[in-house]
Amino acid sequence: MAFADPITCLAAPAAWLPEGLFVDGVRILSRWDVLVDGAAPTPVSSHRAGASSAVFSAVAAGPELTVVCRRLAEPMGGTETITLSNAADVPMTVTVTVLAEALASARIETTPPCAGTPLTWTAEVPPRGSWQVEARITRTDIPPTARPKRFSTLRVTADDPRLDALVRAGVQDLDALRRTAGPDAYYSTSSPSHLTLSPREALWAARLALPLGHDVAAGTLRLVANAITADLASLFTATRDAAIRWGMPPDAAPPGPGSNPAPASNPAPAGTSGNSADPAAVVGDRASVFGGADAVSEGAGSRGADAVSVGADAVFPSADAVSEGAGSRGADAVSVGADAVFPSADAVSEGAGSRSADAGADADSVGGDAGSRGAEAVFRGADAVVGDPAAAVADLDAVFGKLAAVFRDTAVVFEDPSVAFRTPAVIADLLAAAERLDYRLPTFDGTASARPHACGAAIAPAILIALLGLDVDVPGGRITFDPLTPSPVGTFRVRGLKIADGLLDATLTAGGTLTVHNGPLGVTFHNADGSPARIA
Repeated sequence: MAFADPITCLAAPAAWLPEGLFVDGVRILSRWDVLVDGAAPTPVSSHRAGASSAVFSAVAAGPELTVVCRRLAEPMGGTETITLSNAADVPMTVTVTVLAEALASARIETTPPCAGTPLTWTAEVPPRGSWQVEARITRTDIPPTARPKRFSTLRVTADDPRLDALVRAGVQDLDALRRTAGPDAYYSTSSPSHLTLSPREALWAARLALPLGHDVAAGTLRLVANAITADLASLFTATRDAAIRWGMPPDAAPPGPGSNPAPASNPAPAGTSGNSADPAAVVGDRASVFGGADAVSEGAGSRGADAVSVGADAVFPSADAVSEGAGSRGADAVSVGADAVFPSADAVSEGAGSRSADAGADADSVGGDAGSRGAEAVFRGADAVVGDPAAAVADLDAVFGKLAAVFRDTAVVFEDPSVAFRTPAVIADLLAAAERLDYRLPTFDGTASARPHACGAAIAPAILIALLGLDVDVPGGRITFDPLTPSPVGTFRVRGLKIADGLLDATLTAGGTLTVHNGPLGVTFHNADGSPARIA
């Protein structure tokens, strides 16, 4: 394909990969080679211009003639615009050829038109001027699919620009991966070459991406309700309950197996975060969800006033380390053993992990006896990672494989997935990973080759929830903040975070001062101790 660059452009159900252009799982274009005077241009640079577009730059016939290919994936195929620019003071005449191999069901139209094979034009490029051809490739043997309009304005401005880039890429990819079945929307998953509905992954993506709005969660729940198996019952119920708390009308999605028709609101008493649910109620039938694994330690209580301890053997049966004590979040929270999440880490929390109000003295420590992985610990085990993206992906396969186990087997995560990202070291590791992978994180099941993926893209909004410590309870008319302090990304401002029918706009300073600038109507804003949040 264009200059053999490994950039993926998405517009579900289409994906333009280095291996070709796929539409609804069928590769309609397997070759697209651009030649100038019979030779391939020399690549200079390439970059994504969004989830569905990319720009490839090269030089041909000397440095005076540049070739820029602008690629755009569209639901029924794609468009490539080839522009030749002449920096010389004399005109240039060259032959532009595109060697294309496409299925009979793929229609190729060009402007200016070209008849015959291969596609060939005589380009007369004026001095200090340009020449351009546009090619449109469309699959014609299936009903047309319209490109959905942009559906989220979620964005962030942070002292750490990697958070901005990760959120921007995540929102764009989720937009590009969104498909509809009748009136219902869902995030297509599987591999980029076959974007389809996978109930487990679609539910997780909708759950993590609630800050973009509850409409996709409602559509996903309706679409998969009749296909829910025992192992997905708790995930279905947790996704539905969470969507209701974020403002989805209870009758917008059918109750799943064992779910409550409408979860009760959870007003927070003073001194709590308002999120103390009973894990047993969230998990339901442990044997059906965890396959009999001892996923919750015997002494675990609830998240909120009581602490939850997840043993390493429950999360990673092969892990040797077990967190003996309960951890805490703020005054009370969740403890996941350090070796359970990252078996290669040297530091293990032997006792209670905590994130207390005075944790700012050492944001990367966890409790008095705990060690932690530093901001770049996920990657610094291999020196080749920085210069070798493949090494970064291989390392991510291991890291996200462990994260996947947390998502599959931890009762607390069903209640609030953001707890999986609620440590400064984990956020720093994910930002370091994102920077190396063009801000397209893999899904948390370890399949880094499937990037971009809806679950990986949805990690970005989930990180924002973790940073803000956001507990949304629209039925109870209450939004509570328990931010990570000090902020591991410095001062940041979040805009366009969708709650019910409104948009949250809030700032958190590096030292932990929260200000709400705007938000949904009909709710009150509170700090974790029950005091009113600062409004400006």
